[in-house]
Amino acid sequence: MHWPLPSQPEVRDRLLAAYADPARGYHDTTHLTEVLARIEELLAAHPVADPDAVRLAAWFHDAVYDGAPGEDEEASAALAEEALASVVDPATVAETARLVRLTATHAPAEADLSGQVLVDADLAILAAAPQRYLDYRRGVRRDYAHVPDQDFIRGRSQVLADLLARPRLFHTPTARTWEPTARANLADELGALAIVRDWETGGNGPVEFVDVDGFTPGQPDVVDVDPGWASAYAELESRVRTALGPLVLAIEHVGSTSVPLPAKPVIDVDLVVPDPADEAAYAEPLREAGFLFVLREPGWHEHRVFRGTDPAANIHVFGPDSPEVVRHRLFRDHLRGHAEDRELYAAAKLAAADATGDDEHVMDYNRRKQEVVRSIYERIFRADPRLGAALNPSAPARASR
Repeated sequence: MHWPLPSQPEVRDRLLAAYADPARGYHDTTHLTEVLARIEELLAAHPVADPDAVRLAAWFHDAVYDGAPGEDEEASAALAEEALASVVDPATVAETARLVRLTATHAPAEADLSGQVLVDADLAILAAAPQRYLDYRRGVRRDYAHVPDQDFIRGRSQVLADLLARPRLFHTPTARTWEPTARANLADELGALAIVRDWETGGNGPVEFVDVDGFTPGQPDVVDVDPGWASAYAELESRVRTALGPLVLAIEHVGSTSVPLPAKPVIDVDLVVPDPADEAAYAEPLREAGFLFVLREPGWHEHRVFRGTDPAANIHVFGPDSPEVVRHRLFRDHLRGHAEDRELYAAAKLAAADATGDDEHVMDYNRRKQEVVRSIYERIFRADPRLGAALNPSAPARASR
């Protein structure tokens, strides 16, 4: 990290201590490091009259962070004025403080190149790669841990909508190339929060999103069969078994990728553990194995969901008495052995994906194919009445993905 005042290490160390506060989420030392790197990239392409003022503003812009928009920037600017008063010339002090205050709105004037460089560097995270953007979302949620979920969802959704409504997110020519990626990230996050807000429980009681910040909308992009799905599942099974050992009572590859059929490129896994309600036994080992704890649904067979990103996966946790595990396996095996229903379901999935608009999400996609899922289950249970009413999803089971 480039510190523009080498003769003043005590000021730098004071700032580093602030960013290293363990109570911080996103606005931490990693954020500072990334902003400083972007500052140098942008200054190299867009020289300004007082580059050190821009660098100092980057160092000070989140020096005070209490999750109070506007107040934090004002306090950080005041800290810059106090800390730099006897260190640099008054013009640099004033310019640094002005730039710090500008990060409250991220709206520099057309002629304000220094402001544009700082603001673009600060917002560069919006154009991050998928995993880094997820980390950013999780960090922001930690920064606002004091805010209840629904209040956070409303507030964060408004911030995202306001950003998307801007004619442009970035100002310098270099940063404008980041715009498409940033808008895609923002739209995905906004869509994910809409799903969380409007989640349909089907009468099964409340759903709690454990990592609201990590939930992704899962756009229903159905792709052709990928021969690699089987090996991706094998890798996932190995990771889960290594993480949980004897707690794995059963693990199955389910959903369309297990048949296989054209599907969303996400591997669905049913994991059976002794007691899904005993999260202390398995949640942290799964997190350490790289899976994000997304949600719990106690009213639906104590269902929990973890997500993986490499490969993309949904890990559905159930108990040993859950009929849903049996239903998923029956659905998969029936499709493997019945070409007519396999083709019917594949066509229904493709039609549902085509009909799902850009302003809709995976829940809408699932609803559009639900009638076909129901009809296939009816044939499965008619063919073997011994399976019994406990397994017959007349108030239908969730569709295989």
